[in-house]
Amino acid sequence: MQKYERIEYLRAKPTENLSGIFNLFAKFRVAAVEELHKSLFKFQLVREGELLHKLSPNLWATFPIATIFLGAYIGLNGRLILGVSLIPFVLYAIAAIIGVIDPFSGFTAALGFAFAQSISGNVTSVRSVMSLIAVGIGWVAPGILSSLYQDILHKDNYFHFAKKFVPDLVASAIGGLIFLVAQLLTNSFVDQVAPIAVSTYLIPLILTVAIWARINLYRYLVKDLHQTGKNYQIRILVLPRVLSPRTITFAFLYLGGTVYVWTESLQFAMVSSILLTTPLALLMVRFESPVIKAFKSAQRYIVIEMVCIATAAFISFFYIQSLPLEVTAKGKLLILSTSVVLFIHGFFSSVFDSSARANNLQVPQEVRQMAL
Repeated sequence: MQKYERIEYLRAKPTENLSGIFNLFAKFRVAAVEELHKSLFKFQLVREGELLHKLSPNLWATFPIATIFLGAYIGLNGRLILGVSLIPFVLYAIAAIIGVIDPFSGFTAALGFAFAQSISGNVTSVRSVMSLIAVGIGWVAPGILSSLYQDILHKDNYFHFAKKFVPDLVASAIGGLIFLVAQLLTNSFVDQVAPIAVSTYLIPLILTVAIWARINLYRYLVKDLHQTGKNYQIRILVLPRVLSPRTITFAFLYLGGTVYVWTESLQFAMVSSILLTTPLALLMVRFESPVIKAFKSAQRYIVIEMVCIATAAFISFFYIQSLPLEVTAKGKLLILSTSVVLFIHGFFSSVFDSSARANNLQVPQEVRQMAL
């Protein structure tokens, strides 16, 4: 992952002070973000807020406060159906679009939603907790992850003319798909045995277009920033590792809770959670070996890897779907097959990373002889 570990962006120097109550809101936002542990998530919250700050510092300061109340309003107006809160379509879409424009505001909306659901007595089981988190993922993750994928795709080597549109289109599509997955995940927690329903394809399509528009609007706003004579900053984050222990722990608990709701088997949920998070844990640690010579100078292509993983997942899904088994057994087989695919990719990523870094970790010959 050496090729993708450096993330940077250009931004105008922040406004020192805003007028009146907006200055208080701005201080609240800055202080709230500063309280977060230094991480990729924190870096992305700051980075993705730059578009709104560029358009209007006052809106940038106000949105997180306003979306807390918006999230609470959505939480109080949602109807509890079969253990999962049903959110009105328009409000659901508005919160999702806000999360694309400014993920931190999407995050505060999710907090307001969770608080309102809790005080209204709708959070009474593992099922309801899992659905709450799934809603939050749908409001925060599309904006953050689409931006990361756009950066990654810009760093891959392929036809120059394709770089003008492929990263933007793929990143936008990924953002829409992430929301669709979060929507399906939320619906999967409904307390009934039935196929998982897709509420709507319209919101994911709207988000895909919104992400594409956000990417191009921000590019337009900062394209001449370094030539205007105004003060600007280059913000850089070099990832010491792909995933942190906190992320792994959250993934372990959430995946375990999700599988438990699906299968009602605590033992299978724990085993599945371990299998699904092991590939993620491999990305948390950098190994010095094994080293494969062919990987030393090779290039990684995330799009190709994504296509391979998706193809393997689809083949596995359709094969398991054709087996003469009950629904629960098919679900368990699908979870296990997914863990195998992810483990193979995680192992490949670790070996590729250790091989690519081998040249940087060469010990000088004199030191090696002294050690011997």
